[in-house]
Amino acid sequence: MQCEHRQARRVGRRPRVAGVTLVELMVTTGIVAILAAIAYPSYQRYVSRTHRNSAAACLAQYSQLMERHYTSNLSYLGGDALSPPGCRLENNMNRYYTFAFTIPADGRTYTVRADPSTVQQATDALQCGTLTLNQSGARTPTNNACW
Repeated sequence: MQCEHRQARRVGRRPRVAGVTLVELMVTTGIVAILAAIAYPSYQRYVSRTHRNSAAACLAQYSQLMERHYTSNLSYLGGDALSPPGCRLENNMNRYYTFAFTIPADGRTYTVRADPSTVQQATDALQCGTLTLNQSGARTPTNNACW
């Protein structure tokens, strides 16, 4: 008789279904959101630093272009009209920096600049601003973290 009673109780119960409750889902979503809020600013700084380093490398390529021109012509004049390095277009670099030359009339010096766009300035934690490089290799800003 006791066995019949147990069977009757089991028949009236619904079987337990495996799954995730709404509370468990909300807690997991909250944890993921907190982790994303912590990781995203670090990712943005990393991307900004990568763009700044790419701009600095591009300035070095421009400088090499100018030095090759000087070797052939004994003047920097006209070097800004040469075909620019492809680095200014790689990885959408023209969205983050614009590159420009300054060559005085005597043609003995030059300065090449990488001016950050508003997109780069907004995400650059160091606020390096314009990067410049001249014929003697002097860089500005002189902050080593920027270069």
